[in-house]
Amino acid sequence: NVKWPQIEKNEAILAKCRKQYDLVACEPTSEDSFRKVCSSVDCDIISLDLTQRIPFRLNPKQMLAAVERGAVFEISYAKLLLDNCTMRRNVFSNSRSICRALRGKGIIISSGTSKALDLRSPADIVNMATFFDLKLSDGKDAICKMCRRLVEKAAKRRFYQRGFCLKEVRADSDNEDEQHRSKRAKQKL
Repeated sequence: NVKWPQIEKNEAILAKCRKQYDLVACEPTSEDSFRKVCSSVDCDIISLDLTQRIPFRLNPKQMLAAVERGAVFEISYAKLLLDNCTMRRNVFSNSRSICRALRGKGIIISSGTSKALDLRSPADIVNMATFFDLKLSDGKDAICKMCRRLVEKAAKRRFYQRGFCLKEVRADSDNEDEQHRSKRAKQKL
């Protein structure tokens, strides 16, 4: 997870992270960095600190442009389980803002916890997503479909570079193809 207070310094770090890791998450901390991450930075997950009041306005056009490029926005529910009322209120408010701006698309919901006891069942998470103004179907997509799509995208990037895959063709495979065709022709007769 790369924090983005200064854009220029972090672009070099991001290139190194992209080589070492399959999934890269960026956490913009200012409006300029948020605009840059949404418009042109090559990252998979855009994560915001939802426990604090977001210091800038979330622009739906910029966010939808990031989703169209293949990025997703992360909502972490671990801070909702703490006793701090202000933090909990901020997480709910910020999560609602994200869900409304994206109309329920391009969102993943993660735990963000290091304790096994803080993990929740998928049904609990979908129920929690309704408090973020997500429909049940969008809540299910946020924990299943979008996460699967994100991991598949990372796997494709790792194994299929530049949009194609090289396949080794043996010279004797042409002879086998001709033999199969001749056998099929004989069977039809």
